[in-house]
Amino acid sequence: MAKIESRSDVRRKVREAQTRAQQERLKRESDNREDMVAFLLAEQKLRAVDGWEVEHLAQVRGEAEQRRHEQRVEGAKALARLKARGETIKDIAALGDVPEKLVRSYLKLAAQTPSVRDATGSGSQALGSGETQVGSPDDSQALGDRGRNADSSAGQNDSNGAPAPRDESASAGAMLGSGQ
Repeated sequence: MAKIESRSDVRRKVREAQTRAQQERLKRESDNREDMVAFLLAEQKLRAVDGWEVEHLAQVRGEAEQRRHEQRVEGAKALARLKARGETIKDIAALGDVPEKLVRSYLKLAAQTPSVRDATGSGSQALGSGETQVGSPDDSQALGDRGRNADSSAGQNDSNGAPAPRDESASAGAMLGSGQ
């Protein structure tokens, strides 16, 4: 025959079971609360990283555009020196095996950029030859839109020798954008 438990023993066992269940529920709720805090903190940090990335990419893009412009100005100076020595756009393009359109765009930049125009004035010299012209310290920092209102006729002839029209709204980056 099976042993019959007293009512008090049964109540004690039920209370113990309820206490264990309540402790497990409290532990689960506590763990859930801690995990939710960890999630919310991670989400805040993720948004902060997104903001940092946007700022950092904007800075890198700005630096890259400045470097591109500096290289465009250097190229424009070189082509302006060739043009000043009497070479035609067609001859310059053939010499470099580049499209005439590219040569024209660089010559247009040369006409619009004060540091390039000043460096290629009368009697321009090839790199490393004879006299050197010393430019201002701002030459490498010159931006294409500084010289927009300046005279653009110097070095601006199309392949027929006629003056090329000038687009006042074009920036150096737009004129010499990638892939041209």
